[in-house]
Amino acid sequence: MLSEETAVGKYPAESVSMMDRIARAAECALDVSKFENIPMESGTSDAISRASYFIAKEMGAAAIITPTWSGSTACRVARFRPKQPILAPTPNEAAFDFLSLCWGVIPIFIPPSENLDDMIRLSINAARRAGYVDSGQQVVITGGLPLHVPGNTNFIKVEWVD
Repeated sequence: MLSEETAVGKYPAESVSMMDRIARAAECALDVSKFENIPMESGTSDAISRASYFIAKEMGAAAIITPTWSGSTACRVARFRPKQPILAPTPNEAAFDFLSLCWGVIPIFIPPSENLDDMIRLSINAARRAGYVDSGQQVVITGGLPLHVPGNTNFIKVEWVD
């Protein structure tokens, strides 16, 4: 939607504001069921990404947290257009930059983790600090083991935020 006229016209801020309103209105009119039934490749990563979306939807989770090295899990979950924010904690600067281009994904920097429990703790704490989740809420966490290996989505965990 952005164009040269937007950047060099007399009213660039108003143009961007109007485009924002149009995009938000269009997204509100989307039929969620079309995204829930998109054809998927078979495989663990796609199945877990789909399951993460449905679990978060059914339980009314506050967020879907996808700790990531490459960003692939967060982008897979984003295909379903969940109502919850998709938080993508990562220690990888390249993934952080890439994730800002995925629909509905909010990248958050975290330090590298040595094990799954540390990664989950760091991810939830980063989500709390950023204001996306509060104590007493539930979140769906999905990612891959071993840590720091791209494209290996193989777990889902539901956690209460302390």
